[in-house]
Amino acid sequence: MNVARELLKYLLSGNVKLGSRLPSERQLAEQFGIGRSLVREALKSLELLGLVESRTGAGTFLVGTASRLLPQVIEWSVLLGERSERELIEARTFLEVSLAELAATHRTEDDVAEIERCLNGMRASVGDLDRYVEYDLAFHSAIARASHNDVMADMHGSVRSLLQDWARRVIHGFGRADFSIEVHEPIAVAIRAADPKAARTAMEQHMTNALKHLDDVTRK
Repeated sequence: MNVARELLKYLLSGNVKLGSRLPSERQLAEQFGIGRSLVREALKSLELLGLVESRTGAGTFLVGTASRLLPQVIEWSVLLGERSERELIEARTFLEVSLAELAATHRTEDDVAEIERCLNGMRASVGDLDRYVEYDLAFHSAIARASHNDVMADMHGSVRSLLQDWARRVIHGFGRADFSIEVHEPIAVAIRAADPKAARTAMEQHMTNALKHLDDVTRK
């Protein structure tokens, strides 16, 4: 049994509310049918993640706000073996599409300017693949911020940080970046035009193409 992973599931089950005290080490040991030393080590691991906090004389508490807890959960559930790359890609696809739609609905002129700045950076970097990837990542992050939904933007940041090599593998696998520009431009155009449906469609097309390219590169 991966005790830290099981505790993580327990914390997300709704049995413990944010800010509440966890059951004692003895109670958790009995609940999971393991020794207290294993529970203690698992709690130490979760404390390092910032998910729980041990308070002398008071016990261990689930800490943080919902928007901060979600990205940590995604990151550490992956490291604990809870998520596969395919599941993360599916999660990222859902988030990217939803965020593009929200960005087209809520974007400000400053948001549009930042998205276009990143797109221009991509255009100027087609000969420098590493720099291109950095602008690519910044482009999607700018869209997430333009959604003005902090919870989803935080989730997107965590999923994306775990999949940074996806963009690098695709771009470097093909040895060029010009094909990528073509699928990013319609997204920026739709967001600038405040057209949620077009933004969603453009992002869906981009993510479908990106996944296909990743599969092609992986099979090489």
